[in-house]
Amino acid sequence: MPMADVAIPRGDAVALTRALVAIDSRNPALVAGAPGEGPVARVLADVLRAWGMRVEVYDALPGRPNVVARAGRAGARALMFNGHLDVVGTDGMTHAPFVPEVRGPRLYGRGSTDMKGGIAAMCAAAALAGDAALDAELIVAAVIDEEEASAGTRVLLERGVRAEMAIVTEPTELAVMPAHRGFVWIEIVVEGRAAHGSRYDLGVDAIRHAGLLLAELDAHAPGAQHVGKDAGDRPLPRGSGHKRRVARVDGDEGTRQRYRVAARDREVSH
Repeated sequence: MPMADVAIPRGDAVALTRALVAIDSRNPALVAGAPGEGPVARVLADVLRAWGMRVEVYDALPGRPNVVARAGRAGARALMFNGHLDVVGTDGMTHAPFVPEVRGPRLYGRGSTDMKGGIAAMCAAAALAGDAALDAELIVAAVIDEEEASAGTRVLLERGVRAEMAIVTEPTELAVMPAHRGFVWIEIVVEGRAAHGSRYDLGVDAIRHAGLLLAELDAHAPGAQHVGKDAGDRPLPRGSGHKRRVARVDGDEGTRQRYRVAARDREVSH
């Protein structure tokens, strides 16, 4: 952790981003043997304590802690900043993933966009806003496991953390996104029956049927007309409807063919 021992100036979002990016926090549910969020959570907690915030650290999954920090008046109406500490794998990267590198106006490194930059920005905003003696409480929730199953935010809610409003600092190119579509995994099993190549008519071709299923999914792909409304019955921006993609197709061989098609509705509104 090359930058973990360097003092981060209070409210310096760029310095905090660099410190967080320098720490490997790949999600172990996605990358075998990955360290998870523990090291980066400990560094972030130390920084926020040094910035004068009230900090709680607890495991949402074994060895994988959430960091919850607070500023302002305890018990008052609350605004939550929420972001995730885990990152995805580094396959295919062309620069060192955990060596934050500044090129012009950009900072490169795994997680710099998704979403350690957002974590740093919300922490800096909460710390500096807390200086204004607001009659409100600011909650910073830096959670685990967003890239897989959102266990961190689920445990956060189970522990009773609530706020009247929330801002999730995911990368949006600074556009305000008023809605979150959620996500769902759907696994479809296509059954078949193997047969000799010369008598394929006696079998059931699961591969062909899986292909037909994929084509049918494409034919019914939602378009921009699926807009919907928010909780206040206001129209959502175009593109806020659900978007579907097939994430995986796999199968097995033997006397019975079986192919699994895993489809996912993506979780971030655009």
